[in-house]
Amino acid sequence: MQAVLPFATDYRTVRFVFLQDGHDPDSLCHERGAAGWREAVARSVSLPQRIVARINEGAELQYAEGRARLLHQARAIWRALPAGVVKEELLEYCCDVGAMSREDVIDLWTPVRGLGRAFAGRGAMN
Repeated sequence: MQAVLPFATDYRTVRFVFLQDGHDPDSLCHERGAAGWREAVARSVSLPQRIVARINEGAELQYAEGRARLLHQARAIWRALPAGVVKEELLEYCCDVGAMSREDVIDLWTPVRGLGRAFAGRGAMN
């Protein structure tokens, strides 16, 4: 999924076909023919569906820690996506799940520059 994120523009459709263990497209077509391939494609998953499934992995949303995990898992994906509908929908989903404003989620996902320098040389705090 990471490989396609930078190319997921509003004018491209990205779908994922998941095959049974031991199969690749060629072996599936040899075993089941074109009809088998069409069935697999009919069960394909859209990029937004795959993103939501990925960021929800291991996130127990009834707890603050689970929602924080989801937001953490979504950050790299959101940053890799080009501007467009998929990126906006991911942000809105995260705002809804995290019960946070757009600004707060974007602030959370924005790296803080220079923070390391601010604490350098101060030693341990007592």
